[in-house]
Amino acid sequence: MSFTDQIPLKVEHTDGRKLTLSVSHNELMSNIYDQIAHGFNYPLASHILLVHKNKTLKPDDTPEQLNFSSLNGETIECYPKHQGNKQLKFIIQNNSSSAGVSHRSTSKREYFLREKEPFSLLFQKYSQDLKIDRQKIRFEFDGDLLNEQATPMDYDMDGNEIIDAFISLPAIIDDKKNITATIQKQIM
Repeated sequence: MSFTDQIPLKVEHTDGRKLTLSVSHNELMSNIYDQIAHGFNYPLASHILLVHKNKTLKPDDTPEQLNFSSLNGETIECYPKHQGNKQLKFIIQNNSSSAGVSHRSTSKREYFLREKEPFSLLFQKYSQDLKIDRQKIRFEFDGDLLNEQATPMDYDMDGNEIIDAFISLPAIIDDKKNITATIQKQIM
């Protein structure tokens, strides 16, 4: 086999589009990234990720280093880097109450989080905005406690969801008799 032979590359995009290229054995993948980005109408090669046999192709690789065959050609998968990481809007609804007090207040705030970012970023921002210790806030979605390390993708969220924030406030104590009476009513 001569190294002047061209290697046929079949590129399959995740959205079903296909592209065929002919590249040399020693061509840098960075050039191939550029050609594929242009072929799929991406403004920059940095907007895509190329994968061959479950291995991400690096810009400084060459087809020769990757043992690409000119006999049958090779198939490369093309993934847009932004896929699955769009920005979503969330509304956090504050449900706060004090122990022993039946009055509840509700307020809503809008926040944005990317699909693959952990909820901890959102929770931290919310607690900072309210100037309340993060440990005093419990976040729920549809009645279920949200895991801080989970992402919106883990919960199949697509934006505009309402997250409930329950803030533990200290009890307001007028005197010991009122607290004792309230506790006795709750027991009975």
